[in-house]
Amino acid sequence: NLLDPAWLREALPAEQFVIRGFTIFRAVEVTDQEVLSALKRDLIDSESIVSNERFLGLQNRLRTLFRRPQLLLGLAAIDGDRVLLLNYGARHEHACIFADSSHYRTSDFDGSVFAHAVRTGRPLGVRDLAALPERTHVENDAIKAGIRNKLVAPLHYQGRMIGTLSLGSPNPGDLDANHLPKLHEVLPLFSMAVQRSMEELN
Repeated sequence: NLLDPAWLREALPAEQFVIRGFTIFRAVEVTDQEVLSALKRDLIDSESIVSNERFLGLQNRLRTLFRRPQLLLGLAAIDGDRVLLLNYGARHEHACIFADSSHYRTSDFDGSVFAHAVRTGRPLGVRDLAALPERTHVENDAIKAGIRNKLVAPLHYQGRMIGTLSLGSPNPGDLDANHLPKLHEVLPLFSMAVQRSMEELN
């Protein structure tokens, strides 16, 4: 009602104010687009997901995008029946995919939230890992590491399943279905990065 004279007279009584003009500002939220643009630039770097420093940069950008300051990013690549944990929260000591990736078999994840997300081909969210009636060692290990809330999404490249992206939080319910639209925006970016890393590994 800023341009309504009657409203202005009520809000700013003429006997108390002299109006010489006013300026209108329109603010537009650009944070998400800026973060997505920065992620695209960062992921062009061939070391973006295997260098600790660069991985922390990616994680910080996702914390800004999702507005979750304690968010932890995890990436895994699937190569046949092998699973390579490329990085999780930048906890590795070196900056080399060969030295840093933890190698597992896909069977090591049977029954876990990761296996369910891969099987369905869709993101899966768990409000509180500790409240799951049936947990595997994967969920138990996450709880021991202080992670209670989990969002896991499969990564696809040219129709193939190539890995998973996981977001974790120490706070139950921190990440939920409301975050899926933002998650879907970043999945193709990380798919390209994981595919490139696997090509370099091979």
